[in-house]
This record gives sequence, C-alpha cells and structure tokens, in this order.
Amino acid sequence: MSSAIDAVISIPHGLPVGVEPKDVLDAACRLGGIRMAILLAPSRKIGIKISKISKIQRPWFRRTFRIQLRAACAWIMRERLDMSLTEIGAHLGYSDHTTVLHHLRHSCTTTRTRDVAAAIESEIRRAATEKEPKAQ
Repeated sequence: MSSAIDAVISIPHGLPVGVEPKDVLDAACRLGGIRMAILLAPSRKIGIKISKISKIQRPWFRRTFRIQLRAACAWIMRERLDMSLTEIGAHLGYSDHTTVLHHLRHSCTTTRTRDVAAAIESEIRRAATEKEPKAQ
C-alpha cells in the first residue's frame, strides 16, 4: 500500500480512462442530488435535500453528507487521478492545501466516506458507459 489512506480505504480501482476532476464533481452532485454551487460553497451551514441520499442507504445529516461528498471527491482526485493537494484545493474551492490534507487524513478514514467514494466511482463508471457509442 502506498499510503496510510490507501490502507484504510480499499475501494476497487478501475475508473474509466480520461476521467477529469469535473467528472468526479458531477458524479458527486448527481449522487447527492445537489447543484455544483452547493457542493463547492464555502459555508458549512448549507442544507441539502435528502431525496437522493437513499442511493447510499445512510441516514446522514444534510451538512455531514455534503462534507462527506467533498472528502470523497478529494480522496478520488488524490488517489485515482494523482492530483496534487493544491490542485484538489483549487477544484473544491478550498483556501489552501491544508484543508485537503485534513480531509484525506481524518474524514477519509470513516466508513461513510468509503461508501460515498465507492458510490461516486460507480456513478462515474455508469456515466462513462452511457456516453459510449452503442455498437450496431
């Protein structure tokens, strides 16, 4: 294992080729049933409707779920897309790399974040298969 985070989060590899950070964020928004502006908003007090959270089968609080989505996106961007902490911070709207580092060290060690990251990766794979042209 390359890092302590990788040892804690063991999600099967296999994102489609050519996945961009925007694809990760779009998948997180679809999964959470929220707009990109809400996912990337700096305030912790933003509420989220729970309507689509049932896909993951976890009764989390709105604020906590949004934080878990962001942490899972940070983990996917770091471990799957091999992005730097500064690049991840720029995509997620963090002020600097230390917030990303905090998410990777603390938030990503929870079972909830592992479930969310797995669900986001599944959503990315599903979206990629829908974009593929069908063979005739």
